[in-house]
Amino acid sequence: MEVEKLLEKIKSYEWSQHIHGGLRSHEFFHKKLEEICELLGGCKKIVERIGYDILIGEKADLLRVAQFMEFDSQGTGFELFYEDSHTKAKWYIKEKLTGYFPRGG
Repeated sequence: MEVEKLLEKIKSYEWSQHIHGGLRSHEFFHKKLEEICELLGGCKKIVERIGYDILIGEKADLLRVAQFMEFDSQGTGFELFYEDSHTKAKWYIKEKLTGYFPRGG
């Protein structure tokens, strides 16, 4: 299931941020974001900023919001997808194709 692969990549990214955040290069983390973005049905663009990252895919978009930032998703089409227990980062998803990443249960 696609959602399981996506969650696995996101958790791996956050674990790396937690353990190696200040030790690894920007390229290391960018590569991990590319791997996540490819699971969105193909990666169109990655926007990296201080406090947030936007991954624009063919079938869905992801927004990663760092612990020290706030994001009000109301009216944006994004919904909370994952909150990391180590880094406290929040990942929001906006599906372009309904049901591409089925959640629940």
